[in-house]
Amino acid sequence: MTHSKALFAVLTAGTLWSFGALTIRYMVDPQDYRWQYLFFRGLTVAGILCIYLMARDRHRFVQNFQKIGIPGIIGALGLVGVGWILFSLGARYFPAAELNLLSLFEVVGGVIWVYLPVFGINEVPSMLTVVGGCIVSGAILLNSLGARQEPVPAKPL
Repeated sequence: MTHSKALFAVLTAGTLWSFGALTIRYMVDPQDYRWQYLFFRGLTVAGILCIYLMARDRHRFVQNFQKIGIPGIIGALGLVGVGWILFSLGARYFPAAELNLLSLFEVVGGVIWVYLPVFGINEVPSMLTVVGGCIVSGAILLNSLGARQEPVPAKPL
């Protein structure tokens, strides 16, 4: 895959993921069926990803799947699952724009986690990455300090 195709793929994925907050905000009584929403959203993403990987890797699909191992299971079920549950619980208390701003902390956290030596990856971020992380963190902090009033849950249409 060329750099331009990879960039297009990543930007398209980010754009599609950004609709998650909007979807949760417009649910009528989301507390009644948030688990079903998360389950079917996760199942759909997993299914589409498996179909894509089977088409791309063909005979190596099972071998690659086995390489993921325990860390992949912990990451997929534990960290991502808990993250989406917490995201859906708090989503109805924020406007969609603010919710998407708060979700940007995932990007900043990802850079921090791969930099920490305890995880063994030891990626060193570029200066632009550090500056961008500081800008995102500053925006989140300033937005949080500016929110003085009690959040009101979204009302169904």
